[in-house]
Amino acid sequence: MPDYIETPIEKEMQDSYIDYAMSVIVGRALPDARDGLKPAQRRTLYAMYKINNVHNQPTKKSARVVGEILGKYHPHGDVAVYDTLVRMAQDFSMNHMLVEGQGNMGCFTKDTKIRLTDGRSIDFEQLIEEQSQGKRHWTFTFNTKHNIVEITEIKNPRLTRKSAELVEVTLDNNQKIRCTPDHRFLLRDGTYRQAKDLKNGCSLMPLYTKFYDGAEDKNLKGYEILLQSQKGNWQFVHHLSDEWNINNKIYVKAAGRVRHHIDFNKRNNNPSNIIRMDWKEHWVLHYTLASWRHKNDPEYVIKLAAGREKYISEHHQLFSNRLAERNRRNWKNSKYRARHIKIIKALWKDKEYKSYMAEISRRNLKRLWLNESYRALMSDIKSKEMKKRWQEEDYQIYMSKLAKNVSNKLWSNPEHRKHISEVMKGVMNSPEQVEKSRRRAKALWEDTAYASKYSKEHFSEMAKKAWTDEEYRTK
Repeated sequence: MPDYIETPIEKEMQDSYIDYAMSVIVGRALPDARDGLKPAQRRTLYAMYKINNVHNQPTKKSARVVGEILGKYHPHGDVAVYDTLVRMAQDFSMNHMLVEGQGNMGCFTKDTKIRLTDGRSIDFEQLIEEQSQGKRHWTFTFNTKHNIVEITEIKNPRLTRKSAELVEVTLDNNQKIRCTPDHRFLLRDGTYRQAKDLKNGCSLMPLYTKFYDGAEDKNLKGYEILLQSQKGNWQFVHHLSDEWNINNKIYVKAAGRVRHHIDFNKRNNNPSNIIRMDWKEHWVLHYTLASWRHKNDPEYVIKLAAGREKYISEHHQLFSNRLAERNRRNWKNSKYRARHIKIIKALWKDKEYKSYMAEISRRNLKRLWLNESYRALMSDIKSKEMKKRWQEEDYQIYMSKLAKNVSNKLWSNPEHRKHISEVMKGVMNSPEQVEKSRRRAKALWEDTAYASKYSKEHFSEMAKKAWTDEEYRTK
């Protein structure tokens, strides 16, 4: 029978851990005495050699090299591989650089801001902090092969040297960038130049962005666009993020024709926020969201009402014409007309509604009559209308009866008679008014058409009637 050696578990765990730690240190962390390279560095250089990424050939994208290493020599995370590659291109990480880096192998200060695709501009310190929490970030890069701006993911941002020689670069907008002298800047002509070699007048590759004004498609108003300065055309940022997703096999182009922002924020153009949908699916999604917010989001309803009111006030004539045209078109539909006539009749049976409409009409008329041109227009229309109606015999008879009834009603009121009497007494006490009345009466009686209405005994009968009034005789 085999012999068993009893060993305390604490000792076994300790020995096993030390053995593993030593194997890691010897096999991964310590440079080999034969070439001075760590295993990760050796794999990286060998992979670059195998894809002909050597000193006398054009440079290749870091992602291309990292992919080669991951696929053949290091089937783990890409962070460690990328970190190894970049460190070999930094003179502050190694005494002798083993890789010639083309791009940002130098350093910015931690307060330097970087423009992200989610619409924010944050400094490196915040960027590192967010990435340590597992958040992903994308920014803009320039593809020197195709001369276009593209989207790229920021991988493994980190603090390098806490104290280093710095230079300050002042841009034409007076913004200042502090970085290490070896930091490379991309010029407008597609070449790179280190910060220490920049001179006044050097033109850096720009990033111009703005929000689309909806000139050709109002549905896209407010979406961010950027200028492809080498091509001279503007391109939607969320289209670039969509291309990143397709190139990285997040989804295929056939997934749909509509590029949708998952969080409904059209300023957040992170590729992780972009998906493709078909037209119907996209419409149903937005309709469902809008319906839900109408019922459950009071703030949304208030903002919507305020926006509608602002739009109508700023485009009153356009809105009025559009509404009038729609009403005319709808009114030609017999079913629509019958349905609304029924609704209107039902409304006018409601006393509260009638009072409300009367108040609305009163306010509208009052407002309209303050407009001089409206008053002139209505006066002209009314004048023409009255002239036309007074030529109709039926209307003349109707108005004559109406005036007679009103006059009889007024004169049957003692208070009214007394008031008129006092007014006339006041008028006749004025010599000027007496003279005007005399001339007017004379002119009337000289008119044969007027005089023919009265008999020759008219004044005689008036006098007799007056003398029957005791009050008149005493005067």
